[in-house]
Amino acid sequence: MSPRLKAVALLPLQDPEEAVKELTRAVTELQLVGAMLPADGPFLLGKSMFDPVYVEAQRVGTMLAIHAGGSLRGRGLDEYLFDRFLQAHILSHSGAQMRQMTSIILEGVPERFPDVRLAFLEAGCTWVPYWMDRMDEEFEFRGKVDAPWLKKKPSEYVQDANIFVACEPEERLLPEAIRLIGSNSIVFASDYPHWDGSFPESLWELEGRKDLSEQEKTQI
Repeated sequence: MSPRLKAVALLPLQDPEEAVKELTRAVTELQLVGAMLPADGPFLLGKSMFDPVYVEAQRVGTMLAIHAGGSLRGRGLDEYLFDRFLQAHILSHSGAQMRQMTSIILEGVPERFPDVRLAFLEAGCTWVPYWMDRMDEEFEFRGKVDAPWLKKKPSEYVQDANIFVACEPEERLLPEAIRLIGSNSIVFASDYPHWDGSFPESLWELEGRKDLSEQEKTQI
C-alpha cells in the first residue's frame, strides 16, 4: 500500500467508553491518523456523554472527522420521505453536517477542548458562512440562556485554526467562503471512490480556477 494513504478509525459511539478505547488503540497501536464520528445516526456530537472522546483525542493529538456513517436511523432530516434518490442525496450530507456543527459549537466542544482538530466533511464548504450567520443570529437572542458557556460568537469558533471544512472544486461561492472561513481551514476532498466523485479531474478543476489565488489553491 502506498505510504501516502492514511486510514482513520470508525468509533462505536453507542458506547463512548469503548469509543475511547478504540481511538487509543487506533492511534497508538495501529498508527492511524485520526477517527471518524458519524454525522448521521441517533447522536448529537456535542453532548457531554462524548466528552471522553474529545479528551482522548486532545491527549493523543489526533483529529476527528465528522462524516456520514451510512445509517438509516436517527437522521437529522427526513430525507428518506423522498421517493427519488436525487432529492434525498441533496439533503443527506448537508443536513447532517449542519446538525452536528450546531451541536458541537453550541454545546461548547471547542471551548472545552480547544486543541481538538475537527473536520466537517462531505457537504462542501459554502454552506458554512450561511450557518455561521444563522448560529450567530440565534445566539444573539438566546445565547445567555441556552449557551452561557460560550465565550465568543459561534462563528468565531468555526474560524478557529482547529476546525476544517472540505470543499468541492465547483462551488461557485468558494472565494467568499475562503474570505469568511480562511483558506487554512478549507481542505480538498477527492471523494474517491464514490460513484459521484470525479477524482482526479476534480483536482485539475480546482487548480484551473481563475477566481482563486495560487496561494489559496496551495493552502487548500
